[in-house]
Amino acid sequence: MARIKPVEIQSKEECVELINDVARLEMQRRKQELELKRKVQAIQDEFGPGVVALQELIEGKVARISEYLDAHADAMFKKGTKSGETALAEFGFRIGNPTIGTAKKWKWDDVLAALKLDDLMRKYVRTKEEVQKDLIKSDYAAEKITPEMLAAFGMKITQTESCWIEPKADSAV
Repeated sequence: MARIKPVEIQSKEECVELINDVARLEMQRRKQELELKRKVQAIQDEFGPGVVALQELIEGKVARISEYLDAHADAMFKKGTKSGETALAEFGFRIGNPTIGTAKKWKWDDVLAALKLDDLMRKYVRTKEEVQKDLIKSDYAAEKITPEMLAAFGMKITQTESCWIEPKADSAV
């Protein structure tokens, strides 16, 4: 679709009218957004408890089934497999993704310290270096660094100006 170039505003009155149009449209958008949120909340209130109750019921049954399958694998699974089926479902055990945890009496800080001490294991310690942009902006605002200093290191501070329109709270739609 071809992009249509907006027509330039010709007068102060036209600009004021467009600002007022934006304010009216923004108030309509906010009202619609509030109505949307209200309806979504009503649906969540209506169906949420039932969904939670069903999920809890399912989890309880799956826990019981898991125990039974574990104890009676020979009767429930084909030889050499960990899956089966019924008229309504396929079931079985899946191997999940590997996870890393700490051994008994270890905390992650202890693990990190131990890894740092070993030359072969140090590669498993992540060190992320990054530019401290917040500090640069703060020092720039405090005039501790200049644009020339930033430019010498390939940086610059930029700011953009944007137009804003905020409808008055008491304006009618």
